[in-house]
Amino acid sequence: MNAAGYSVPEHTVGDRWAVRSAACRTRAVFTVRSAVPELAGSQTDWRNQFTNLCTDTTGDLWCSSGLSPFVTIGVVTMNAPLANKIDLTFLHLDIDRNGLIERQDMLGLGSRLLLKFSEPTSTAKGQALLEAFDRFWDALAEHCDTDRDHQITPDEYRAGMIAAFVDGGKFDDIFRPAARALAIVADTDGDGRIDQAEFQAMEAVLGISAEDSRMAFDKLDTDSDGALSVQEYLDAVRDYYTNPDPEAPGNWLYGPAFQTPLSRAGL
Repeated sequence: MNAAGYSVPEHTVGDRWAVRSAACRTRAVFTVRSAVPELAGSQTDWRNQFTNLCTDTTGDLWCSSGLSPFVTIGVVTMNAPLANKIDLTFLHLDIDRNGLIERQDMLGLGSRLLLKFSEPTSTAKGQALLEAFDRFWDALAEHCDTDRDHQITPDEYRAGMIAAFVDGGKFDDIFRPAARALAIVADTDGDGRIDQAEFQAMEAVLGISAEDSRMAFDKLDTDSDGALSVQEYLDAVRDYYTNPDPEAPGNWLYGPAFQTPLSRAGL
């Protein structure tokens, strides 16, 4: 993919790049299908011309300051938005299913994971997981809880996750420590690898079906050696939460559900 964020240095047939949709406040990936002459004019003119060249578009496409309106583009097709993947994970964190994410959800999730892997809270791994999840809640609240009511709604979650981890580049500082603590607990034998049974146990706590987690593991275990290294798992987590490419391997982290848009009303 030639583009990073909103910067598009070149446009050739087959290129993929991202643009923001103001309506859903997320980025979507487009693929250049055929070359056309350069577009010129104001940002509004560029946006209108670009929208006319798109198929299957949703929302009002717009050009950020980082994306020049004087570019050579082509007829493009929108793929499933990154927002759908993020919407799905709201359900992983809303443990009590009250339609909100609260601190008690994060602590409850941590406790369920420790129980699943028979890891006492008194061990170094147990303490590290609970502390990492508590810090993760603090980070979520900072970036997502816009009205500061100590509760995060689905809309707040989506907007905050995109702002912090996709556009803000804070994944390594905020999300990675929690994901790493989880992977270390799941690696019950301490060999630095997560086998299929450990992976499925971890995903079961998140509400992923056995069938979907088996499919996810098969997709992520690219060398078919029956295990994921902790680093491979972390790379998949990064892909899932930050990569708008519909072909990114990490999209399969929680099975095939990312392929079907989630009804916002169902959250």
